[in-house]
Amino acid sequence: MKIFTRSTLPTPRSDYSRVAIVTGAGGGLGREYALLLASYGAKVVVNDYGGSLSGERGTISRAQTVVDEIKAKGGEAIADGHDISVQSEVQELVQDTLSAYGTIHILVNNAGTAGEASSHDNVNVQSFRRTWEIAALGTVMLIGAVYPTMEKQGYGRIVNTSSDSLIGMGAGGDGGYVSSKGATFGLTRDLGRMSPKHGIKINGVLPSAASRMSDLSPIIKRITREYFHTHLVADFVCWWWKSRQNDVGYGAWAFSLDESGRLFGAF
Repeated sequence: MKIFTRSTLPTPRSDYSRVAIVTGAGGGLGREYALLLASYGAKVVVNDYGGSLSGERGTISRAQTVVDEIKAKGGEAIADGHDISVQSEVQELVQDTLSAYGTIHILVNNAGTAGEASSHDNVNVQSFRRTWEIAALGTVMLIGAVYPTMEKQGYGRIVNTSSDSLIGMGAGGDGGYVSSKGATFGLTRDLGRMSPKHGIKINGVLPSAASRMSDLSPIIKRITREYFHTHLVADFVCWWWKSRQNDVGYGAWAFSLDESGRLFGAF
């Protein structure tokens, strides 16, 4: 087993000239990914529509707060409030990114939600559907929207977020959430097999980390807040995606895995 800490990682470079979209980046893991990429010099589009845990739209304020953090540290980022479950808004998000930065190298499909639990004879159809719209449909629509740009330039790194709930972690009892993450798992495996011929690597992570969703259960909240810190998952992702190419530094580790269609747990 590989054990590592931040002190074992190489010194980050600040000239990682990539453009990244991170969804659900107003808090939790999405925020950590956005801050990490920006610290390496990437230009980051911080997408978060300010939604409630039941998937209701809010404001762009959470995304803007993360952008302000990035800029305060000398980084470059813009806030975005598009709803990634709506196809027209996905297209607008991608077009706005291209208008601002000219290209897209990295997509982190991190957004997700968990509304009212659906289990056995108690299925909340509206909540079930909304969870799928964001986690599964949003993921595949964003991949489809960025793919032509990545294919044309012969380079792209896409990270999808599944869940350790697939293997029985967490509080359980929500068929909508776990099935949407199962769909993301399958999409990653299938799409990731075909994309390397275009220079695009699609991989995924099954994380355990503190979040608004983990806070729904008092017991899970206590455990995740004490032991499952978001920055540890982000650090793991950076270590795991270490590039084998000689022309990139630590900053390019984050989304340069030579394999595709793989998923790993991160705790």
